[in-house]
Amino acid sequence: MASPTFTIDVGLGFGGGEGQLRMLQNNCWRSLDEWREIEPDDEIYHNLASALAAISMLPEIIKYDGGEYRIKSNTGIVLIGDSDRGFPILRAHRTEACHVFSVAEVQQAIRVGDDAVGNMLGVDHNGHVVLTPREKFDKQRLAVCMESFDPGNDYVGEAAANDEEHVNDCARMLMQGFATHLISGKMGVYIDWCPSESLSDLRSSVDEAFGNLR
Repeated sequence: MASPTFTIDVGLGFGGGEGQLRMLQNNCWRSLDEWREIEPDDEIYHNLASALAAISMLPEIIKYDGGEYRIKSNTGIVLIGDSDRGFPILRAHRTEACHVFSVAEVQQAIRVGDDAVGNMLGVDHNGHVVLTPREKFDKQRLAVCMESFDPGNDYVGEAAANDEEHVNDCARMLMQGFATHLISGKMGVYIDWCPSESLSDLRSSVDEAFGNLR
């Protein structure tokens, strides 16, 4: 499956209640009535990194239809904005489904880990499992991340990969986090608890979220 594409969208007012805009190729904006509808003039980014780079280069004020909307820095994929206080919500918006990891991928990521160092297990924005040494970890470049695996506890490595309960718990946690990422649009969703739902039920939540991409 191809990597997802992204647009840059903004919700105005509390929770976007005052309207939605999408950035065009000429750096102007258009009113957005239907999130799933892509127009020929919409600016499309073929990976998250390029969308985030474009967001970082935007001016502090968005101008549209005679109005001016100041951008305020925030965290997560809703990178700029504070909906609780009425600031515009500016985000890189996922437009289509992507790969979804399997238990086997979780197991393999755990298997190749080095238990001598701290590690972070997560899911990238393309739906692939990644295990990153803690010192190189960047939360905002992942869709989901789990609590840190401290060194010397057999959370990673061959023995950990052969622990079926450990692998399945990690898979369920990551799937729960990925569903939350798709529903909320946030990057770096942090999860440190194991959901009670089965992996198949959690995967159904992910599939439902893909069907409701907006």
